[in-house]
Amino acid sequence: MNAFGAHQRDEFVAEFGALGVEVVFAHDAELLQRRHAGVDHHVGLKVQHAFDVAQRHVEHQAQAARQALEEPDVRARRGQVDVKMGGVLVAPLWDLAALALRLHDIGAPAGRVHVLRNGVDTERFTPQPDARQRLGVAGSPLLLSVGNLLPVKRHGLVIEALALLRQTHPQARLAIVGAGPLQAELAAQAAALGLCDAVQLVGAVPQDELLQWYSAADLLVLASSREGWPNVLLEAMACGVPTIGSQTGGIPELIQHGKTGFLAPIGDTSAMAKYAVKLLSDEEMTEQFRKACLERSCNDFSRDSITNQYEDIYYRVLGRKVLGMDTIRG
Repeated sequence: MNAFGAHQRDEFVAEFGALGVEVVFAHDAELLQRRHAGVDHHVGLKVQHAFDVAQRHVEHQAQAARQALEEPDVRARRGQVDVKMGGVLVAPLWDLAALALRLHDIGAPAGRVHVLRNGVDTERFTPQPDARQRLGVAGSPLLLSVGNLLPVKRHGLVIEALALLRQTHPQARLAIVGAGPLQAELAAQAAALGLCDAVQLVGAVPQDELLQWYSAADLLVLASSREGWPNVLLEAMACGVPTIGSQTGGIPELIQHGKTGFLAPIGDTSAMAKYAVKLLSDEEMTEQFRKACLERSCNDFSRDSITNQYEDIYYRVLGRKVLGMDTIRG
């Protein structure tokens, strides 16, 4: 186990068991405080006090887990466990599933290691029926690619996929939302492929306008070579937009292949175009995918759903009397 030897493993397991700490890998560790902050000031103070007390008790676990998680095969994007709260070790990390498996490997009980994901505001991100008219978008189908104009986002692959798609859907268009240093390069690529009129470089837009772009799109294409847990995919799903995404990071956990979208090998524009043709040529399938996206978003990734998962863990670890929330949890 390289950096995490047998002695350290035994020490970690002993401390883990003695303190009864639960380990949570999460992206948004503030959901629970946000839910209860406005309910009752007195309760809110109790919640915060419980978090502060518990934080002092998990410091040793944080250090032991940090050593384990810094091994190369599971190194997180931000490099370490960095948030400890409420009797729960909370780690906002990149490859969450791999990290959870790593803790299982070094002896952490499976029932006390949890992975919690980012949620999406399903009240804000909802389908907007008149989005195309508001944006003045012409042509159909409309593909959407969202993200900073950086090499890792690989918007150029989506332009290539569009060129292939137009062999069967000659009116297909692509909108790229985001700003960055590759704007001129992407514009030149579109021109070289004869797609000047079919590719729109929208630039960076505020959230309210991004919502309109999601709703205007027939399909989101996320061609990144590396991703964590992409909010853009969550937001598009909440707007009922199917996605073709690369098999990297958290994308395969978000996209249900053949149900809410399709997964393509990283860099495989032929596969992206093939899946786009398959979906966009079948109205019944497209409608089924849209409904599945909305259902999955509401059931699995709404803010309430994610916050409920936090609450369940905190109640079990700290207990109702510690938190003083009997009036909240009925």
